[in-house]
Amino acid sequence: MIKFENSFHKLNADFYENVIPSKPPKPELISFNKSLSYLLGIKISWIESIEGLECFTGKKVIKNSNPLAMVYAGHQFGNWVPRLGDGRAILLGEILDQNNERWDIQLKGSGLTPFSRNGDGKAALGPILREYLMSEAMYKLGIPTTLALFIAKTGENVYRDKVFPGAIITRVAKSHIRVGTFQYFASLGKYNLVKELMDYVIKRNFPEINTDKNSKIANGAEDFHSDVSCDIEPPLGTMLQLHVLPECGGDTMFANMYMAFEALSNPMQKFLSDLKASHESEHFYRGRYKAESNGASKIEYPSAIHPVIRTHPETGKKAIFVNKFFTTRILGLKPQESKFILDFLFSHIEKTEFQIRYRWNKNDMAFWDNRCTLHKAIWDYFPNERKGRRVTIKGDKPI
Repeated sequence: MIKFENSFHKLNADFYENVIPSKPPKPELISFNKSLSYLLGIKISWIESIEGLECFTGKKVIKNSNPLAMVYAGHQFGNWVPRLGDGRAILLGEILDQNNERWDIQLKGSGLTPFSRNGDGKAALGPILREYLMSEAMYKLGIPTTLALFIAKTGENVYRDKVFPGAIITRVAKSHIRVGTFQYFASLGKYNLVKELMDYVIKRNFPEINTDKNSKIANGAEDFHSDVSCDIEPPLGTMLQLHVLPECGGDTMFANMYMAFEALSNPMQKFLSDLKASHESEHFYRGRYKAESNGASKIEYPSAIHPVIRTHPETGKKAIFVNKFFTTRILGLKPQESKFILDFLFSHIEKTEFQIRYRWNKNDMAFWDNRCTLHKAIWDYFPNERKGRRVTIKGDKPI
């Protein structure tokens, strides 16, 4: 028996549909990949057993596998198709190999899914044999590809232009996530799910991009924020010059809070304009700075109350003034209500239509208005460095 888990199944349910593979009437092993079996730590005796045959043909659901069909979009037959998905592929889950690396296990040809459209979700023996041979050939040539672990006849016929014997292939890959998975949610404007998927991919497939929390502190922050909004008089602007840059990455995103406010409905604008929010810093700064060497035993962490919608003192225009870093609650609302409104605003202010992305050149200087602009650094350049000099300009109390 092999140990399974399905971390993809733990993501938001919008990413997939739960499915149960069709049970083939008379599964029969054709071939399996011994070298891949060794790598995955799967015993040959188990693969050749009745249990192995039933598990890798979908007749028996492996414990903790949580079979699912993944949703995605993409271009097919020369056209953009906003919703495709796995029409005849079912992701069983993941297995850790002998090097502690994670591999997806997927069945192809194991029956209908919600994305099968007018198909039957089955596969004919000929194409399955070709995929088995071609994937192995591509792998030996050093071309990144899915690998074929196991192929078997199903004991039933499939109907195309002719009648063919049915078959199932067990695919193995580091990931079955597609570019189209990101495209699907981006096209729907669900950028929170794009971020959730990206965080998942980085954590699972590119852990070297993430470092410990101290590295993030030194190199910038990954959420949109206004500098030190926890101060009673936050900076009116920031100047940043970078003199050390990574070869690739390290961009800065900026978001226009005038536009974010103007995109709200009139009733929502009016509702938010009457609210005030608490901006606190202890949860962010605690543990990052040591107490003063003069014997002080306690650090004072700044906090302030600011309007949710502030009026710019120079332009007179209104802008949303909350951010994930420092804004913790809305005054006068119940905790659940405050969380609901803040979650809505945090999602709203990150919409791409309010953003620009700035790609730095060495010694560039950026100057932005903290009263109507949020920003965030893109932390995608580990183990390289990005260094610069920052100056904030004294501001006034938001109104």
